Amino acid sequence: MSITRFEVKKAGVSLAFAGILAVLILFFALLPTHGEEEQARDLTSSVKISGLNFSQKERLTDGKAERGSSCTEEGGKLNITASEEIGGLYIRFNELSDDYTAKIAGKSVTCGKERFLHEWIDVKKLLGDTKALSLCFHGRADIAEITVFSKGARPDRVQIWKPTLNKADLLLFSAHSDDDQLFFAGVIPKYCAAGYDVQVAFLTMHPENPCRRHELLDGLWAAGCKNYPVMGEFADFRIDDLQDTLTEYEARGVSLEALQGFIVETTRKTRPLVVVSHDPEGEYGHGMHRLLSKLIREQIPLTGDPESFPQSAHDHGTWQVQKTYLHLYGKNKIVLDIDTPLPYFGGKTAFQVSQQSFLNCHHSQHGGWYFTWQQGTAQKPVTSSKQLKDYNPAHYGLYDSAVGADKGQNDFFENLLSHRQQEEKLKMDEAAILKEKEALAQKTAEELKKTKSELALKTEEAEELEARLAFQKKEQQRLEEERQALSDLAEEQRRRGAVGTGLALIFASLATLFGGILLFKRGKK
Repeated sequence: MSITRFEVKKAGVSLAFAGILAVLILFFALLPTHGEEEQARDLTSSVKISGLNFSQKERLTDGKAERGSSCTEEGGKLNITASEEIGGLYIRFNELSDDYTAKIAGKSVTCGKERFLHEWIDVKKLLGDTKALSLCFHGRADIAEITVFSKGARPDRVQIWKPTLNKADLLLFSAHSDDDQLFFAGVIPKYCAAGYDVQVAFLTMHPENPCRRHELLDGLWAAGCKNYPVMGEFADFRIDDLQDTLTEYEARGVSLEALQGFIVETTRKTRPLVVVSHDPEGEYGHGMHRLLSKLIREQIPLTGDPESFPQSAHDHGTWQVQKTYLHLYGKNKIVLDIDTPLPYFGGKTAFQVSQQSFLNCHHSQHGGWYFTWQQGTAQKPVTSSKQLKDYNPAHYGLYDSAVGADKGQNDFFENLLSHRQQEEKLKMDEAAILKEKEALAQKTAEELKKTKSELALKTEEAEELEARLAFQKKEQQRLEEERQALSDLAEEQRRRGAVGTGLALIFASLATLFGGILLFKRGKK
């Protein structure tokens, strides 16, 4: 079969058209979509910072968070100037004792109300277009670093924390800032991905090492937790014996009552359904792990008692935790599934998310044995919790329950609905009750209408009957009157008849008498 020159030319035109079309599609695909905002750029290296009462201000923008600048006096001020308009500031505080003010000429906004150590200031939104602004501090401020961004979409690495939960589904009590990613690996990403409200609290905020606070926040954020953690201000130290740990705290001016009060207040404030904490033996024997586990166990009868720690009961109300789980607890055991890929985290497992959070965020702790324990080695990497023979983070025991024993679902929330699910159920129940009330009201209205209709009909019938009775009574009265008239007429006629008869008799008698007389007279003649 031969191909004509016309057909070849036609095919060439078609291919050319297809090529042009493909180029146009690619061109428009690469164009920013309508409404898509350009990513904000980091301007930090080119900004100038001056001010009052801050030491070594150049450290704020040198990219080394482990060394910053602090203001120990009231009235500290930082002036920030950029070569182009500023979109936002990302400030990482080591410590912040009071709120502060961001200012431009004629305009200001109060920041730091929540005392979050990592804070984003949306300069464009709050203050408008500006190349320069001032930060005025009213109290002590210790700043690790400041990052200045241009206008544009906020980078993913910038953390915008939500307030601490006051209705947590799960409250994880961790002794240190890395334990949540090590011995509780998988818990945070598993339940965040499932839609539960997860709150984390730490016994210590590592007052001797500010870098660990940043690692703490970075690790939580990477694991999916967006509600700001609770951080106890207690010292961090390593003593394996429980009683010696308590003795050391007492020597530092911290009583057992103060420690217990912190745990009870945190639980009352966050109102969790489930509390999870350390192995009673402290995993590898750490005294602070042991102590925290003891405090968690002993708070169970206290949180619901208004006489126990009455100030926090007054401030936050009492609360009854529904279930308490302890890591590696030997009774009522469950094994969490933390090795199934989660779409929420791009196919990573909950265990792998915690692994990466520890690896990428807790740099100061990479020298310990637990780094190799969790991460493995280049020759034998750990990719699943099932590879961990000791201190397995998937293994827990139900220490206390107000909703009955677990039946094998291997889930902290067996027999429980989350706060959100409870609210939805309550709304559904209320809607069902309202619908039932409306249906009942409609039925009642219909029955009332029917009753009124029947009553109206009966009233009409009664009125008709009453009219009939009145008519009958009137007829009876008329008949009685007619009967009485007839009776009177008959009596009159009888009376008249009797008179007539009497007269007739008289006349007859008279006639007879006269007749007799006549006869008598004739006889004489």
